[in-house]
Amino acid sequence: ALERLNMSNLRIKLANMIAVADAADQQGSKTKGSPALGSDGRPLWKSIVDKEKQLVQYVRAEPALFDARLLRSTVKMILPHDCIAGLKLGLGICEAYLANRNASPIPLPASIACTALDGLVHVLLFPTVFDADTAGDSSASDDPAMAARKVVTPDVQLVRERISECLHACPEVVFEMVRLEIRIQETVLRGGEQAQVAESIVTAMKEHAKTVGRMLEGSPQVQIHSLYPATTTLSASAVRLYLNSLVPMRAYDEYLVNTQWWRASSKVDHDQGSVVGADYGWLASYPLARMLNRQTATLVVPRFRRQIDVVRQTIQKEPLSLEPRLYRDTLLKISRINLMMRCDHPLSFSASSPSKDGGLITTSIPANLLAEAFEDVGHAFLMLLEALTRHTSHRDAYKRAAAEAQPLYESLVLLVDVERGHRPRRRESAAKLAKDIDQLQYDDRKSQIASINKYLRKLESYTSTVN
Repeated sequence: ALERLNMSNLRIKLANMIAVADAADQQGSKTKGSPALGSDGRPLWKSIVDKEKQLVQYVRAEPALFDARLLRSTVKMILPHDCIAGLKLGLGICEAYLANRNASPIPLPASIACTALDGLVHVLLFPTVFDADTAGDSSASDDPAMAARKVVTPDVQLVRERISECLHACPEVVFEMVRLEIRIQETVLRGGEQAQVAESIVTAMKEHAKTVGRMLEGSPQVQIHSLYPATTTLSASAVRLYLNSLVPMRAYDEYLVNTQWWRASSKVDHDQGSVVGADYGWLASYPLARMLNRQTATLVVPRFRRQIDVVRQTIQKEPLSLEPRLYRDTLLKISRINLMMRCDHPLSFSASSPSKDGGLITTSIPANLLAEAFEDVGHAFLMLLEALTRHTSHRDAYKRAAAEAQPLYESLVLLVDVERGHRPRRRESAAKLAKDIDQLQYDDRKSQIASINKYLRKLESYTSTVN
């Protein structure tokens, strides 16, 4: 009885703190950005943080005592002043709800089910991929690829309905997104060398994608593409930081294969209408697609093309003049683009110019350019490997060549294996959408595997791997 009384008292204190903070906001009695103070002159949000463990413990013991809206408002009060503390408290509440669900032999009432946390999750992952683009960039409306799908500006209710769908399908995955948010925000706040920060963010996203992939293995309810980390969180901030981190790393191929999900225009299969993400172009209808389209058209595609052009121009003058890693890097990037892009997804982009004239910028990566580049760079790399076997001592000749060839060989084999593992579903999708997809394009996609396998057979003679 005493414990329950303590719980009730805590709930009342939280409600009073929130009421005081709301009143201060409405009356404008506090300076913008400064926290609401309690009667003791201490910031209210700090008083809440001090009670974090107790609050989470009580929520787990008696969730019905703590309304989900109260919990959302509690966390929301902390986030502007200490986002990590707010995120950790929110995650603790989510885990308490999940523990109650897992421990209950019967379905929980809606008020204490994980789906009741849609508002809290919205606050924790705000802005989500569903929220309006705060940058107000409407340039994507000029993109012909996006014209096939209306870009909507969801209201709060629609956003939370989407979040609730995800919570209903697999709350563990949604809460894992909050853990990712904490890790990324801690990385950003810690600071340091830009390259190290970017690498840490990319590593965090990839590890998160693997974790989510394991959670969803065999699950028919959620279609998150674990091979594409940018699709594995609802946090627009995490997605942007991940994709922005790929640019200075020159991982343009990874950027392009991830952002394709914001440009796809395929419809929901009738028999998959209840599956969250069954429409694998669902993200394309939300505002984040606008910013990503513009960044792709004006920054990523031009840089990727320039990178390919520089390598090709250099090897045309002197085939053996580049470092081995540059050959490998270029070949692997081209192969990823060819195998991991959707067959009905053209690599052409349009967006309004950032300059004052506001003209239309159109950029593309033609399929024939990628094919020619792979052939040219691939041939030059084989020439380099052959030269290594001839211009070093006999004892070390093939050992040196194998050391340079092996990393590319293993990466290409893994890429082909992964693609083969996903081909049945993609081929089925292509068949269902045959009226909308250029069949020649799909045939070209299948031929990419044959081309890479042909090159692997040539590369194999320089490696120590025997298959």
